[in-house]
Amino acid sequence: PVKASQLLYYYHSNRTQCVPVAVRQRPPVRYFFTNNMMIKRSLLARLAFDSGYQGWGYEDTDLAVGAERAGTRIVHIDNTATHLDLIDDDAVISKYRNSVANFMRLIGKYPQEAQSFPIYRAARVVARLPLPFKSLSSVAELLARARSLPVAFRYAFLQCMKLLMYSGAMRQSW
Repeated sequence: PVKASQLLYYYHSNRTQCVPVAVRQRPPVRYFFTNNMMIKRSLLARLAFDSGYQGWGYEDTDLAVGAERAGTRIVHIDNTATHLDLIDDDAVISKYRNSVANFMRLIGKYPQEAQSFPIYRAARVVARLPLPFKSLSSVAELLARARSLPVAFRYAFLQCMKLLMYSGAMRQSW
């Protein structure tokens, strides 16, 4: 059984990392996670991880985009991930908060490929709005933490928090 304090990450991982192969294959870069992959040593040595990414988020997407740019085809097989040790709500929210710089690094490094990322397209539109991004992302975070709400709502607020943070960072970079 999943602890109440870990329900948000459980819900998140079931919508991102634990999805069927047919879903993962449609946009293969979107579902490329280094916690569940096989790669030839020679290719990994050529591509390597970008050490400019700090903490959580987007280092695996960077590797996948680099692999595609190098002519490698990403193929998903029927081996969905299963998480045995879930992180608690505070940790997943902290990871999201700390992913902003990595997101900005990724879209700066791969501007053409970023056009295909739903979060980039949404953040680009929202960034144009005259919104108090920091305040709104804090409200979304509070709602994501609200265990009295259904987990689907909490997850939606977590995604809103991410969108608002990324939009604010994009606006600041203009």
